[in-house]
Amino acid sequence: MRGGTSKGLFFNKQDVPADFSELEKTLLKAIGSPDPYKRQLNGMGGATSSTSKIVIINQSKDAAYDVDYNFGHVSLDKPIIDWTGNCGNLTAAVAHYAIEERLVKEKPQEEGDSLVQKVRIWQTNVDQRIIAHVPVSKEDGLPIYEGEDTLDGVSGTARAFRIDFLKPSSGKTLPTDNAIDTLTLKDGSTIEASLVNAGNPTVFVRAADLGLKGTELPPQLSDPKFLAKIEDIRQQGAYTMGLVDTPEDAAKRPATPKVSFVSKPQTYRRLDGETMEATDIDVTARIFSMGIPHGAYTGTGAVAIGIAALLEGSVVNEMATKTPDGMLRVGHTSGLLVTGGVLEDDGKQAAAASLIRTARRLMDGHVYV
Repeated sequence: MRGGTSKGLFFNKQDVPADFSELEKTLLKAIGSPDPYKRQLNGMGGATSSTSKIVIINQSKDAAYDVDYNFGHVSLDKPIIDWTGNCGNLTAAVAHYAIEERLVKEKPQEEGDSLVQKVRIWQTNVDQRIIAHVPVSKEDGLPIYEGEDTLDGVSGTARAFRIDFLKPSSGKTLPTDNAIDTLTLKDGSTIEASLVNAGNPTVFVRAADLGLKGTELPPQLSDPKFLAKIEDIRQQGAYTMGLVDTPEDAAKRPATPKVSFVSKPQTYRRLDGETMEATDIDVTARIFSMGIPHGAYTGTGAVAIGIAALLEGSVVNEMATKTPDGMLRVGHTSGLLVTGGVLEDDGKQAAAASLIRTARRLMDGHVYV
């Protein structure tokens, strides 16, 4: 399934081993990890952090939800599946899968000229409630794939739909209660960061504090020494957020937290060679996933940056142009994404966030392990 700018293998929970050790062995073989060449040629993975993902889904026993799903982010070259976070992009594919497999309990509703299926989702990794609003066919009730909507980072057009993340923070949105914390790195240097827990835990830093302009593309961000510094920031952020007992323990959970650097709106050349105009965005951002610069921007990162922009004094709030409707236009590696959020009355806790995504079933069948 493709969801947003990610792709992954989807399994019905009843079709995979119940024993956790056997489950992980099966999933690693299916996706082709670990692969010392980082190509996943012996499995179904796509050899990038965006395409080395797994979802296990089942019809929910809770009447308040249609489906529960667990997300695993798979290392390319290590026998590691990180179950600590969510993939906001694949959440879109979860909604499509639930409808296509007839796991949704309620009937679709008319909304203007469209028939919309509400899918109530429980995300088990991070204990989050998610509602997707999927346009479906009036003939068979299945998702409508054809449309004129585009998603930067994905070729072609599709029918987009809205996903609402309700109370997207597992615990405090600001785990330290601070809009900015100072992280001390291994070499003794320090860097200011906003540690935000929304969607997934995310460490936001200024591009300038990394010696960057902020418009760099993945090839310019792949130097091993630079990536080691990003990992150092990630580990220190994880420790400061209380996610691990020691910074080194963060190596055991490579998927979370993410690290993102931000800067003021700038004009830059996108990954596809097109120009992104500063006037079309509110903030420039790049994000790292599983130790690799992302080719677009993660879905949960979009939730986090949308909330962070509202948090007074955060580095994102400092860099982003304020908009009257609370929506945020993020200029990323492949183009533009629009996100938005709402805070509770205290101005510190995330109440909700929304994304617009597309999704598509690519194939179904058997994978040999």
